[in-house]
Amino acid sequence: ASYFYEVIRKFPTTLGLPMTVSGKIPTVASAEGQVSLELEGTELRWTVEARPSVAATHVYEMRMFTPLFEQGVKTLQSVRAYTPIKIQAVAGLKKNFEIVYKVIVPENQKSIVSVSTRPVVFLRHPGFSKYEYIEAEERTVVVPQWQQKTQEIEKVHNFLGLEISTRGNILRQHTVENWLLAEQDFEVSVENKNRPAEFVARVTVSPLEKAELSHIKAKEMFEKEFELEQEKSENRREYFSKMVKNIQKEQGYKHTITLKLEAPRDYNMNTELTTVCDK
Repeated sequence: ASYFYEVIRKFPTTLGLPMTVSGKIPTVASAEGQVSLELEGTELRWTVEARPSVAATHVYEMRMFTPLFEQGVKTLQSVRAYTPIKIQAVAGLKKNFEIVYKVIVPENQKSIVSVSTRPVVFLRHPGFSKYEYIEAEERTVVVPQWQQKTQEIEKVHNFLGLEISTRGNILRQHTVENWLLAEQDFEVSVENKNRPAEFVARVTVSPLEKAELSHIKAKEMFEKEFELEQEKSENRREYFSKMVKNIQKEQGYKHTITLKLEAPRDYNMNTELTTVCDK
């Protein structure tokens, strides 16, 4: 548990009553699971199976103090998330150096992210006891004008074998003013009802190997070497041709990097990068 940030500003007022404006994000996070590291021959395998959860609330508050009571307004934006996941990374050196990175969504488990926002007014009577803290009385502000800017939704989508559900009360138009003054509460859940869904990124790096250089295309090369001898065009062409032939006779080195992305239901993407350089 921690605060990402906390800022408090105090202002004098013409009534002689102090006023404070504060902002803070109290956050509570936890995770349970297991981590393993294995070495098998030339393969190094790292596995993380975790069930992290986090809850954070952004509180922006204006409070005024009097000798008898405290009153003010505040806006609350809360996020709660629970996302069970399994991550596996394997690095191996055989003919090529290969790194395989897997993100696995467990079967029959839900990942849930919920968001809620609401404006609140509060009133607190501190009393005269030094050893007892009296909680403030709070009430959510319901403004019909702002509630008309929200809508009830309930949608279910199927993406790569994962069932994604969205339900709740959500804004029609997202602006800072609407987020501060309108009350909304919605939830997004991802459920895998089939076998574990694997998202794989596979990077293969080949060793350096000798290769012929590609055809050299040059234009106006070595121009500076002949600035003072423009009249000797024959010598210039001869020198240039000899230089190109000498370069093309030499062998260079080729290096290939391949990236392959895999997802459930046979969704694949391949890309390859090849570099060639001389000595």
